[in-house]
Amino acid sequence: VALGQTLSPTGYRTTVRMGVSNGRASFRAHRSHDLVEIDRCLVAHPLLADLMDEGRYGGAREVTLRCGAATGERLVLASPTARDVDVATDVVVVGENEVKRGRTARYHETIGGRRFTISATSFFQARPDGAEAIVAAIREAFVNDDERGTFVDAYCGVGVFAGLLGHDRKVVAVE
Repeated sequence: VALGQTLSPTGYRTTVRMGVSNGRASFRAHRSHDLVEIDRCLVAHPLLADLMDEGRYGGAREVTLRCGAATGERLVLASPTARDVDVATDVVVVGENEVKRGRTARYHETIGGRRFTISATSFFQARPDGAEAIVAAIREAFVNDDERGTFVDAYCGVGVFAGLLGHDRKVVAVE
């Protein structure tokens, strides 16, 4: 994403957390815990569309649907358990109970030419193109900066900003 380029208002979000109603992924009504079944979500990345529409989530109360926009990999984290989850065979499925027992489930995303490994519960930017735009803006802001100060990447998650800006200067990552 080039600096100043407009980011798409639709189809960008690569992580969506949803409740489960009648085995289907559902959103919560505004300012409520009531679940609303949906036909589609305008901001969800297209790789998540069939997980929302066709996925069946058994007895889970909540699901986190994730995808790598650049890699095409997909992951479902079901809570409390992934028992009876029925999704496409290419999707990594893990239950929160399994993660608590030490199971590792992950997918990958590529930003700025660098491949990141993201675990089922890790924080990662909701839109990779947005992360690239932020990195471009930071680089542009400091392009003529002769001082080589330290950047702090607070609440860094998997370390996107530290990983992409760290070759330019010292970065301290804090999670």
